Amino acid sequence: MSTNYIHEISPDNGVNVFQIKDAEAAPISLLDDTVGWVGKNELKIPSSVVSSGIYTVNRNSDGEVTSIVANGTPSTQANLLLSSSVTLDKPMILNGCPVGGSDDDYFIYIKNSSSVYFKDYGSGVYLDAGTYTELTIVTRANIAMSNISFMPMFRDAKITDSTFEPYHKPVSDVITDIYGVMGENGAKNRLTPDFNAPSGSVTATVTNNNGVLNINGTQSAADNYMIKSRTNTGNYIYLPKGSYTFSCEGCSNVIVGTTYNSAYSKWGEGETVTFTIDENTNSDYKQADGSVLVGLWITIGAKTYNNEKWKPIIRDARDTNPDFEPYAMTNRELTERFTTISLTTDASETDNEVNLPSGFTYSNTMVMSFMVKDTATNWRYGEGVLVTSERLIIMVKPNNKLDVSCISSEFKGKDMKITLMKY
Repeated sequence: MSTNYIHEISPDNGVNVFQIKDAEAAPISLLDDTVGWVGKNELKIPSSVVSSGIYTVNRNSDGEVTSIVANGTPSTQANLLLSSSVTLDKPMILNGCPVGGSDDDYFIYIKNSSSVYFKDYGSGVYLDAGTYTELTIVTRANIAMSNISFMPMFRDAKITDSTFEPYHKPVSDVITDIYGVMGENGAKNRLTPDFNAPSGSVTATVTNNNGVLNINGTQSAADNYMIKSRTNTGNYIYLPKGSYTFSCEGCSNVIVGTTYNSAYSKWGEGETVTFTIDENTNSDYKQADGSVLVGLWITIGAKTYNNEKWKPIIRDARDTNPDFEPYAMTNRELTERFTTISLTTDASETDNEVNLPSGFTYSNTMVMSFMVKDTATNWRYGEGVLVTSERLIIMVKPNNKLDVSCISSEFKGKDMKITLMKY
C-alpha cells in the first residue's frame, strides 16, 4: 500500500523545503505555490450560481460545485454564467467540458481582456495569467442533452492530470480560519476569569471558581451583575477589532456594552449577544489601535438558587460551538510572565541588589534559572536559587528587589542573566 507523507528535503535546491511523496495517491492534490498549499481545482464557483433551465448545479456539504448536469433540449441557446470576472495569477488550464463537445453543440468558454474567446470542448484550454470575463457553459439551441455532466475546473498549467476535484480552500486559508476562530492568541474563551465581586442589589451568594460562577441563596429582585468593568480601573476585558459572541451557560440573559441602561451604549442583550468591534465602535475607552474595554453583565433573576453553576464565555463569532471552555492564557500573557535580568556582580561585595522589573513583586515572583559567564564566550546554565553548596544564593526580597549573594569568589565580578517568572 502506498503511504502519503511529507518529506523534508534540502532548501538548497531553491525551489521548496517540503514535498509530498506519492502525491498521486493522496485524496487531495497539493501544490506548493507562493500563497500556500492549494487544491488542484482553483475555480471557486460562487453560491449565486444555481440550477437554471436545463442545468442542475450539484454541490457538496462544503457548498462547492461537484457537477453541473444538463438535461433537455433548449429551444434557444442555453448559457450558464459561472463567473463574470476572473483573475489568474499564473498560467492555468480550463477544463471540465465533457469529451465530445464542439462549437456546434456544447462547450465552456472564457474571454480575455482583448475579447478573445478560449473554449474547452473536452480536452482543456490553456490560459495565460491575466484578467478574464464571462466564464460560461454553453449548449446550442436544439441540442438534446441527457445527463451530460460539466465539471469546470482551473488547474495549474504544470499539472497534466485533468481529473476533476471539487474546489477546496487553500490550506493556508484553512489555517488562517482556524487561527481566527481560536483567536489570535490561541484560546477559544477570551473572557479572563478575574470577575468583579457582586455588588448593589445582588443578594444571592455568588462565588467565582476560576471563571465558573456558583450561585446560591435567594435573589430578592432581578439584577444585572457586572462581571467586567467597562473602565480601565478594575477587572475589565480588553478586546481587539473583530466579531465576538458572549453567552453564559446556565443563565438566560447577558448584556454587552459600555453601560447597560442606555440604548446608545448597550450593544446587545439576550441569551447570546454577538457584537463587532471596529473603527465605528462607540466607546470612551477605545485604544489607539482600535481595541476597546468592554462592559459585561449577566442577569440574576429573582428566585432561590441551589448551587447553580453559570459558565460565561466570549468566543470568536465564527465559532458556532457554544460549549464552555476555561480561559487559557494567551501567548502574550504567557510571554509577559517571564523576564530576564542582566547584571554584573560586584567583584568585592557579597550582596548585589537590583530592582525587580515593573509588574514583578516580592509576592508574585519566582526565580527560575540563571546563566553565568565563565569566560568571554562561555555561559554556564543553572536552575533554582541555591547552587554549588550554597556558594550562590538568588532571592526575591520583601523590598521588591532581587538579591544575588556571591558567597564564592567564582561568582563575583561575573556577567549573569537571571530568569524570573510572575505567578
